[in-house]
Amino acid sequence: MALDRDRYQALLGCLLDGAISDAESEELAQMLNSEPELRRDLREHLVLWDLWAQQATLERSATSFLAAWKTRLAAEAGADEFREAVRAKLETVAPRAERRTQAEASEARLVTWMAALRRPAGLAWAAAMAVVVLTGSLWLVLPRSAHATVTIHGEAVCTACVLHQTHDCHPAIRVTSEGATQIYYLDSNQAVAGMQGRFCSGPTPAVATGTTATKDGRRLFEAATVFWPGDQKPRDPQEMDGRVLFPF
Repeated sequence: MALDRDRYQALLGCLLDGAISDAESEELAQMLNSEPELRRDLREHLVLWDLWAQQATLERSATSFLAAWKTRLAAEAGADEFREAVRAKLETVAPRAERRTQAEASEARLVTWMAALRRPAGLAWAAAMAVVVLTGSLWLVLPRSAHATVTIHGEAVCTACVLHQTHDCHPAIRVTSEGATQIYYLDSNQAVAGMQGRFCSGPTPAVATGTTATKDGRRLFEAATVFWPGDQKPRDPQEMDGRVLFPF
C-alpha cells in the first residue's frame, strides 16, 4: 500500500497536540511499522517539539528570572534582621529552669493536700485535682512542640524553575510579610504529589498546613495539605487547625 504523506502529517499533528484518538494511534503505528523512514522522522519531530516546549514555558521567561533574582536578594538582605528578631523573641521566653521550679512547688502542695484528706470522698477529690494540676504543670514545664501544626500563606514556587537554587525541581512556598521574605522548602510527600507542575509554573498563590523544622539554615515544611485560593473558596478560619505563621 502506497504511503499517504498527507495522512501521516495529519496524524503526526494530532499526536504532538495530544489530541490523537485510539483509532488514529493504531493507524499511525501501522505506518511506522511499515516505513522505517517514518520512525526516524517521528523521532526528529519529538525532539524538536520537546525543545520548543521547554523554551516556551513561563518559568524560562525574563520576567520569572528577574522575580527570582529579586527574591534571592531580598532574602539575603533580610537575613540579619530575621536573626535578630528570632533572638529577641527567644529572650522574652521565661527560663525553663524557673518553670520547672514552679511545677515542682505545685506538686509539693499536691502531696500536702492529699495527706490532709483522709476520707474516701476527700481522696477521690484530691486524686482528681492531682490529675488536673499535674497536667497543667507538665504543660508549663515541657517546651512547646517544634512540630506544632501551622498554616502559611504565600506563593508556590519551584527551587529550580523559579528560584534557580537547585538543578532538580522541588516544591517551595515563598512568604513575604512586612518587607521580609522567607522560603519554606516542602517535602515531596503525598500532600504535594502530582502538584510539581503548579510550583514550576509559579509564583502561584498557595496556602499550606503542616509542620516546620530548620536544617542547615533552611526552613523545612512537612505539608499535610496544600490549598490553591485561586481554585476554590477558602475554608472558614475557625475550621483551620493550628496557627497562621508568618516570618518573625
